[in-house]
Amino acid sequence: MKNIFSPIKFLKFNNCYLCHNIKKSVKLAPNLKKIKNFYKINYKNKKHLFKKIKFGNKNIFKKNIIMPSFLKIKKKCIYFFIKWLLNIL
Repeated sequence: MKNIFSPIKFLKFNNCYLCHNIKKSVKLAPNLKKIKNFYKINYKNKKHLFKKIKFGNKNIFKKNIIMPSFLKIKKKCIYFFIKWLLNIL
């Protein structure tokens, strides 16, 4: 049986919930709905968002907030998550 990608498990396993919520912006970083609305669904933005997740970023939504890099996450897992985020959430 093949592994089925679970976005909720992805968020928990990679500790995304420490900074991000799905709907509420009460944590350090913006909620996932705000991120979805910020990035429109197209190839260029998917690639841009991939780089932000994989290699980290700073000062996108809030000044002086740095998102760490996640170099150990497999490329296909990040793209599955982005697909879920932009198309389903």
